[in-house]
Amino acid sequence: LTLRKTRDEALTKADKSDSVLTNALGALAQRMEDLTVTLAVNKS
Repeated sequence: LTLRKTRDEALTKADKSDSVLTNALGALAQRMEDLTVTLAVNKS
């Protein structure tokens, strides 16, 4: 029972850090996209 609880907690933690990483990558991709658009506009 304790082992299962520990495993579930570990999975929950991993899931949380995974979503944090996913969100960070998404935000970074969005910023890069915005920057690309800004540079394209400035060139023309």
